[in-house]
Amino acid sequence: MEETDDRFADVPDHGGVRGFEPAFLEADGLRTRYYEVGEGDPLVLLHGGLWNGSSSANEWAPALGPLAERFRTLAFDRVGCGLTDNPDAVEDYCFRTELDHALAVVDALGIAECHLCGTSRGAGLAAWLAVEYPERVRTLTLTNSHTLGPKAGDRTHRSDRLLKPDGVEYASTDPEWYRFQHEQFSHRTGHVTEEFCRTAAALRGRPKAETTAEMMTDHGEAFEEGVAERMVETRRRLRAGAFDGPALYVYGHNDMTVPFRTAVGAFELLGQANPRARLEVIDRCGHMPFREYPEEFAGRLGDFVARRE
Repeated sequence: MEETDDRFADVPDHGGVRGFEPAFLEADGLRTRYYEVGEGDPLVLLHGGLWNGSSSANEWAPALGPLAERFRTLAFDRVGCGLTDNPDAVEDYCFRTELDHALAVVDALGIAECHLCGTSRGAGLAAWLAVEYPERVRTLTLTNSHTLGPKAGDRTHRSDRLLKPDGVEYASTDPEWYRFQHEQFSHRTGHVTEEFCRTAAALRGRPKAETTAEMMTDHGEAFEEGVAERMVETRRRLRAGAFDGPALYVYGHNDMTVPFRTAVGAFELLGQANPRARLEVIDRCGHMPFREYPEEFAGRLGDFVARRE
């Protein structure tokens, strides 16, 4: 068991939130934390965020209950995130490791094919997985992804304005940093609870997460270059029809980090060669529609699957 900061003694070792208790499995040689709730066809959720202890499957917690009414719902911490292990080798700090790990998780859970849903950085990973292994993906749902979508406007300027508070410097293990960050991402902020923020801070303070942060400081530029190269190829393959299954893009219209042009561009990638692609927009909603409107998000995803399969 890793050491924990005494400030977070009340945060459970498994880092679960909202009463959900995650489990652990081994995938691609990595101890991996995951949630599993509900019964039915498997739905695999890929969370967003960079490789970081605070980025985790906890993002999905508000939607797990509503989604479990229709699906066997699975959400795991991506490699290098949350409480999932880091790679052993320096050269494995790369985007390819994410794809291999995601497939290993699905295999470890005994899933031959699934409904796949990704958000933000996780949407880029989901799209890559869908074009690389279309036979494993029954339907593809994506939300608010700058990673996948074509660039629009000055993202650096947006990030500086949104995520660099004037006159305040937060530590990486300060719960108030995660409150500030997620409220900036959101139109409705009720989902940004004390429990969520404290747990994110506690996970970021684990020794494993400190190692992740050090490695990404040293190798982050090369990592992001690899992501960008892979997304260029993924966009090309989407346009060419490499994934022709039912595809849904759900966009929170008031997302200040992903402009509408980027969302429409991502949808057009899906729909250019795929008549079964659809775009749905949720108004008064920020970067994470599944957190701000979990019941509506689950309903739209479930209805889409029921109509399109």
